[in-house]
Amino acid sequence: MVTLWIILSSLGAYATTSRYLESMTTNWTPPSKRKGSSIYEFTVGGSILMFGGVSFEKKFNDFWLLRFYDLSWERIELPFSAVISPRSEVLISRNKENDKIFYMFGGKDEFGYITDIWYISFERRFFEKKKDFNELKGLAEYASCSNYENSQNVIYVYGGRIFSNFSTVLWRIDLSSMTIQGFPQNESPQRKVLNGKIFAYNNEIYSLWTNNEIDKIDPNIYKYNFTNLSWIKLNSSLQRFSPSYQPEIFIISDFLFVYGGLNSKKQIMNRILRANLTSNPIIFEEVNIQDYKIKFKPSITNNLEKNGFWIFGGTAKDNTNRMDFATIDIDSNNFTVNNIITDLEYPQERVFNTLHLIDSKIAMFGGNNEKTYFNDVWLFDTIAGNWTALDGKGKIPSIRTTHAADSEGDTLIIWGGEDAQGYRNDMFLYNFNTQFWHEIKPKNYAPSSRIGACGILSFPKFYILGGKTYGGVSDEIWEYNFITNLYTKLRNSYLGFYGGQCQLLKDTIYVLGAKDENYLGFEKVPSYNLINNTWGGTFFRTYTSSFCEGVAIVFPGYMIEYGGQLSNKYGAANLYLYREKRDELNQNWLSNWLWWYVFAAGYTYSNSKLVFYAGGIANLVVTPSQTRPSNKFNYVHVEYIAKEFGLPLYCSKGSYLVSEYECTYCPEGSYASEIGDNNCTLCPPGTYNSKIGSTSKRQCYPCSEGYYNKAQGQKKCYSCPKMLYCPVGSIEPSTSKPKYLEQSIQPKQFNLQSSSYKIYNNFIIFGSVSLSCLVAVLLFIPFVRKKLRILDVFSTVHKNEVDHPLIPRKTTIGGLFFLFFICICCVIFGLNIIRYFLLNIEETKTLHPISVFRNDVAQFSTDFNITTTFHYYGGNCYNDTSDFISIEAYGVIGRNINKKVEKIGSDCKLHFICKDCEISSENKITFKSIEENCFTKAISINISSVSSIPESYSIMTKSIESEKNLIFIGDTPSEFAYSFTPSVFYSSISDYPSSIKGYHLTEYSPPVYGSAYTVEELTEFYKLSVDILINQRNFGLLTERYQKQSFFVLVSAVLGLISGIFSVVSFTMSLSERIYEKINKIIESKHEVERLFLRRLELNRFNDQYDHFGIKSPVVK
Repeated sequence: MVTLWIILSSLGAYATTSRYLESMTTNWTPPSKRKGSSIYEFTVGGSILMFGGVSFEKKFNDFWLLRFYDLSWERIELPFSAVISPRSEVLISRNKENDKIFYMFGGKDEFGYITDIWYISFERRFFEKKKDFNELKGLAEYASCSNYENSQNVIYVYGGRIFSNFSTVLWRIDLSSMTIQGFPQNESPQRKVLNGKIFAYNNEIYSLWTNNEIDKIDPNIYKYNFTNLSWIKLNSSLQRFSPSYQPEIFIISDFLFVYGGLNSKKQIMNRILRANLTSNPIIFEEVNIQDYKIKFKPSITNNLEKNGFWIFGGTAKDNTNRMDFATIDIDSNNFTVNNIITDLEYPQERVFNTLHLIDSKIAMFGGNNEKTYFNDVWLFDTIAGNWTALDGKGKIPSIRTTHAADSEGDTLIIWGGEDAQGYRNDMFLYNFNTQFWHEIKPKNYAPSSRIGACGILSFPKFYILGGKTYGGVSDEIWEYNFITNLYTKLRNSYLGFYGGQCQLLKDTIYVLGAKDENYLGFEKVPSYNLINNTWGGTFFRTYTSSFCEGVAIVFPGYMIEYGGQLSNKYGAANLYLYREKRDELNQNWLSNWLWWYVFAAGYTYSNSKLVFYAGGIANLVVTPSQTRPSNKFNYVHVEYIAKEFGLPLYCSKGSYLVSEYECTYCPEGSYASEIGDNNCTLCPPGTYNSKIGSTSKRQCYPCSEGYYNKAQGQKKCYSCPKMLYCPVGSIEPSTSKPKYLEQSIQPKQFNLQSSSYKIYNNFIIFGSVSLSCLVAVLLFIPFVRKKLRILDVFSTVHKNEVDHPLIPRKTTIGGLFFLFFICICCVIFGLNIIRYFLLNIEETKTLHPISVFRNDVAQFSTDFNITTTFHYYGGNCYNDTSDFISIEAYGVIGRNINKKVEKIGSDCKLHFICKDCEISSENKITFKSIEENCFTKAISINISSVSSIPESYSIMTKSIESEKNLIFIGDTPSEFAYSFTPSVFYSSISDYPSSIKGYHLTEYSPPVYGSAYTVEELTEFYKLSVDILINQRNFGLLTERYQKQSFFVLVSAVLGLISGIFSVVSFTMSLSERIYEKINKIIESKHEVERLFLRRLELNRFNDQYDHFGIKSPVVK
């Protein structure tokens, strides 16, 4: 049975799939891109063997089989005891009697040309180096071909040189007897040939287009004459064509074909020549080629049945691994190519790599192939079925293997492992949207450097379990918190382990495929409960209790495991079903032997497929080894196993159950974040998701600025209408872009009420008007004017008349001025009463060192409020989300502190209310959100404090807005800085409190903008925070408010003022009276002169009448 399997597997005749296993790709994993390989078609079995070749980085010594019936490639694993050195341009000579036996000759290895002969029997998987002839040792730049003549397989070798000595001998190697015979040249001079091309036709050896010693190509074709021991130049038309350097040569029927080669400028010649070797002269002509690019150094083998040939690999602009089948119509001379396998990109095989589910794709990172370590990231599209190498930008991790890693959404975390410098304990984040790496640097000490740990990512935490340190196998579990940027050590396991893979299922972490210090697996699967912080063991592994490094998946109630290995001695190629609870009807199950071994491979669960890539190699003739990796990229049909045993099928993250045993990916605009989700959750309004098979709500990205979306489950957002505003994450367009308020409201300098000044001024006006009215009444009403002398109180100050008795007298003027005095006293008294009661307050402000207040104020405290508003907030902003939205105060001591969260429209408001709060020199209040999509477009801060000024507040409002297409989120908080200036108010007025304490607010530095990122970078971040920095000034403001004058001062002032006014009025009255008397005297004098004048006139008139008429003169008074 074993022998039969060896034969079948050697020829690729066994089934490439089984009931439970299948390849992830149509063509499986092909050989890497190369040139100079050698291919060989088996006449039975329907397959092609390919060996060796060279890429830009390395030479190969691998064997591959291409099966015709399903066009799948598989690498043939060989016993490590017989290893042929990596090489290219090997000559394969088939055995005519048994094509499963063949010979390989020479080629180029890393040191140059070689001339050894290997015997290969695929029936027995037997490889043996047969001979390395002394005659050929050191021979380089030779030409070789094989032939079957006289029932013997022979190889011809011609030309070349050994160091500086040219070889002109044609060597014939008999592969049956392993003997060599040399045929010299009898020409003169002898032909010196380098890098020639020879071929056999009808048991004759031909040579064409060979280089001579001065690197000049001979443009002729020759045939060797074994009788004359010389090369005969044939008559041909080959000279009509420019020579090509190192073309490929093959024969179909009687026609010679010369494929490609390089021209004199070392450029690939896009040309195929053909010639009928039976004609004379030999006529060469160019084959008609359309829609095909000739390659340099592909591997070519004939297919005699179809009159065509296979072409693999070679170089055009780059190396390729495509397989073509070509035919040339002899009559029309047309060249036709059918592309059988396209040029494929795929990652190099490796061990201890990690695979991760990224929506409907599978990502791979790291691992090693012998001493070659990797830090590349590849993405396999499970729908399109192809690999893509992703870019690596930013802080790229070193090449490494045996690292811990896990993914969520579009984020990959890797930790530790081993690189060229040794064990590592660093951590990196990769964003699949931006293809950017970030190094994460925690604040505290990390777990010790180690390999073989496993990781679980459950934002905002990453768990690191087990591993192997320089001190031995670890039993630790560590938790890293992305929000605090701190490591925390959790409860140790009951055993040490490493080399496994972790899986999170319903708050429990399962450690799968791990091993101990003796390289043995565990009887039960170690598990850790995140809620209870407890370790346990489950799933009794009856068939594989000591096996490790297999691939496995845990579901509620059962586990499926495949492969594994034991102590690097025995490999497993079976499937296992383990049940959590067993009884007579529910037993564990072991499958029959399957085709492929697997261990030390990266794997993940996608849809209903347990997918694994590469890992170590093992088979019935190869001992398990991680030195040389496998190239298998296969999967286990979980749905078949579940259906066969009547178990429920649990779909992977990003998938849902469409029927009892069929999973499909979540459509665009939705996601499924847990294994076994029966339905996909729609992305909320304001977000979109253009990916199929999303695994996290974090993949519901907010609409970019200038777009909006008002429906659930959308795969794209819609352009914002013109003249409307759509910030990031818009559900509905806004009518206009908001203008964020910025203001500062401070207690004003004390000012008396304007009404008091109005009363004061109005009273002055009233007094003036009243006095004017009084004067008018006195002047125009005679009766009143006559009675004024009764009011005269200035009788003793009137001027005495000459020649009159000295007696007191009252005058009208005295009465008038007494009335003036009364009016002025009333006005002045009223004004002083008004000033006392309404305008008698004064305030002073001075700055003093804070120590000045210590005697009167033991500790400053106040009531203050801070409201932080996240405008256009992307999260939920629930009031009961204390675990996700927090307000933390540092250095602030308050008698009563209240915190409140509320959502108003698209804004999230966080309130911090502190009663009777004490503030030290340095304080900080942090407003933080760790909700999903906790981003914001703008941040506003409103801070207010009770001032020491009665019924006054100190208020400041400030806003910042992110740049276009950016949103605030990330580790760096936005900062607002305010100073609290202590203030004390004293008052001696009963209308105000005698003493008040408070603060005045000022902004002591401009706001510092926190981290802001694009929507594509949102998956990397998980925190939004604002720091309000508060300090207390070392000086304070003293405000004093007091009465300008007391009532006693008022009375004294009024009395003194009245006395003074009386004296002024008395003096004014006396002066006025004198002036009045002088004016009267002047008027009387004028009247006296007038009377005298009138008397004189009267006398003159009388005298005239007396003289005429004798009239008696009148008496004039």
